[in-house]
Amino acid sequence: MQLSEDQTPGSYLVKQYVPGEIRINDQCYIQSIIISPHEIFPWDIDTYESIENNSLKAILNLNPDIVILGTGATQHFLNPKITAVLLERKIGVEVMDTHAACRTYNLLASEGRNVVAGLVIR
Repeated sequence: MQLSEDQTPGSYLVKQYVPGEIRINDQCYIQSIIISPHEIFPWDIDTYESIENNSLKAILNLNPDIVILGTGATQHFLNPKITAVLLERKIGVEVMDTHAACRTYNLLASEGRNVVAGLVIR
C-alpha cells in the first residue's frame, strides 16, 4: 500500500509497509528500524516483546519531542514502565501497529515535527 508522496526533499519518509518489509524513500528494509526525518538505522528488535528500556537508548539519543512505536502487524500495548521512561523526559509517545505508525510518522515528519519512530518489522 502506498503511504505518502515525498514532499520533503532530504527527509526520510515511509513509502510502503507490508509485514516483513518497509520501504523508506528508495531503500527497502527487512528488519526493524529507527527512523527520524534525517536518520535511519537498524533497531535490534524482533517483536514488540523485545522492547525494553535499553531498547529506547538509541531513540533517546536523537532527542525527539515525539516517539511513535510500531508494534508489528497488530497493536500491542507495552509495559507502562517502558513508556514511562519517555514520559518522564517530557517526550510524547504513541504505541500503535506498524502500519499506523508509518502513516503517523510521515504526517508528523512532513509537518516538520521532531519525531522518531521505532518500527517493528513483523
